[in-house]
Amino acid sequence: MAAPNASSSVYVFDPHITSTSSKTASGGRLLDFGNVRLIGMTPDELRNAYMLPQDIIDNTIKAYSVNATGYGSGAPTGRYFAPGRSCGSTST
Repeated sequence: MAAPNASSSVYVFDPHITSTSSKTASGGRLLDFGNVRLIGMTPDELRNAYMLPQDIIDNTIKAYSVNATGYGSGAPTGRYFAPGRSCGSTST
């Protein structure tokens, strides 16, 4: 299992969407969030989420809203997805 802040691909099962792809299980599909870092949560906590809570959505938007002077919408806090590569980190 990856560390909570480790950079890796994140897959989450979406029970609302039915698909006939090979990734289908129990009437849903596997979602690939790509190369992201989980901040403030573990992969298991994310897998157990039925829907993403609004705080994760809001803080993820903040984490990706950067410009030359820093965060455009204020710095994210709490739980969020961060880019796989960000200041001071490297992707694995």
